[in-house]
Amino acid sequence: MPVFEYECRKCGARFEALVRSSSQSVLCEKCGAPDPVRKVSRFAPASSSPKSACPAARTCPSAEAAGGCCGGCCHHHHS
Repeated sequence: MPVFEYECRKCGARFEALVRSSSQSVLCEKCGAPDPVRKVSRFAPASSSPKSACPAARTCPSAEAAGGCCGGCCHHHHS
């Protein structure tokens, strides 16, 4: 299932949602308003050596669970 980023037309909240099909309706997580705007998501290409990208990846539980560096979600300072 793809994860899409949305912005609510009513309250401006930004959130992500798992969308099973294009006919699935999405509601704002904050105010419950229907029909949020789907934003253009950006992604980083996979590295051929993910564990080498972050010097703390060997000791980071988030990185270990993801099979490599988590790309900054573990709050390590990536260079």
